[in-house]
Amino acid sequence: MFWTTLKKEFTLVFRDIHSVLVLFVMPVVFIIIMSLAMQEQLSSDSDIRVNLKLSHSNNGYLSLNLINELSKNEFLNVTLELIATPSGYFSDNGNEDNTLAVISLSDDFDKRMAESKVEDPVIHLWLAPNVDSRTRVIIVSAIKEAYMKVLLSQQFSNANLGFSGFLSPLDNDVFLKTDYAFNVNDSEQEGKVPSSVQQSVPAWLIFSMFFVVIPLSTTLVTERQQGTLLRLRSMNFSINLFLLAKLVPYLLINQVQLILMLLVGRYLIPLFGGEYLMIGDEYFAIALVSLAVGFSAVGFALLIAVVVKTTEQATSIGGVSNILLAAIGGIMVPKFIMPEYLQDFTNISPMAWGLEGFLDIFLRNSGVNGILTEVGGLMLFGLISLTLAFIVFHRQANN
Repeated sequence: MFWTTLKKEFTLVFRDIHSVLVLFVMPVVFIIIMSLAMQEQLSSDSDIRVNLKLSHSNNGYLSLNLINELSKNEFLNVTLELIATPSGYFSDNGNEDNTLAVISLSDDFDKRMAESKVEDPVIHLWLAPNVDSRTRVIIVSAIKEAYMKVLLSQQFSNANLGFSGFLSPLDNDVFLKTDYAFNVNDSEQEGKVPSSVQQSVPAWLIFSMFFVVIPLSTTLVTERQQGTLLRLRSMNFSINLFLLAKLVPYLLINQVQLILMLLVGRYLIPLFGGEYLMIGDEYFAIALVSLAVGFSAVGFALLIAVVVKTTEQATSIGGVSNILLAAIGGIMVPKFIMPEYLQDFTNISPMAWGLEGFLDIFLRNSGVNGILTEVGGLMLFGLISLTLAFIVFHRQANN
């Protein structure tokens, strides 16, 4: 009997194909528009000052020359600091001083430059996890510019001294090795700024997931008005199974939404000139957050569905509540541009938990352990919503 009911639910869902299409078309449009709009807003180079730290253990002429060239760059704010373990800087210190990069010069930098032998990197760059592609280009370009000035100066010196081995400017990628410092403590990462596509894809994905409240609630209201529940009760069919059967189709739709929106971020947005969405390789963590968001979304949708009495109420209350959760949760207005007191306020919205979970993965490369708090909160919210929905529905059925 349950499988028959489940089949009926799938039939009802796909009978209203327009509502299903809205769940997919709406977030795609929002993602494209918001990704491109925010990218344009963030693309201005005015007032950009990138904080970076430079660690070196020698005071050779060429090293100091490179440091001087970097310090003169208008986009860089260079601080000299002897760092014992540059590769662990971000995991040890977090990002309290808003440092976005650490540069380390090799101990034999001057010797290898003087000998015109740069077969291995003489400069190592570590980028913070929150560095977007535009900032990365600024940092790397500044390093290459400074390096080439030092390189050309040294080559002219070699020529005057009669040395032969010259370094070709075309080989300048050999000198620099770049890493992202992904092993940053999660507690230190609050306030990191995602790129436009990193913000837009998970944000509008979550919004569309919660939007199932409208088709689910209107379907349930229609069935009650048509006497479907009374017929099922006369057949001694479990009310609990009846409600559970309604959740499965929409939970599956949520997962299809995830796949589609990730594909949009990775392949469609770049076609419009936007940034490429990097999702890392924590696929299980992504699936876990998606399932948790889907569970909380269908739980909330079912609670709204059992409370409302008419399809008009279902549409208005479901839509308004969804928009309010999105506005509060940093979906419509990104959390990082809100005042601090409003940033704390976003935590009351389950959409904010889901968004933070996705950003932990996309922006901070967190695995399963890094998103357990958000997943736990979403699952608890979904469970509470389902419990309340079952209680209300049972009382209605008994009256």
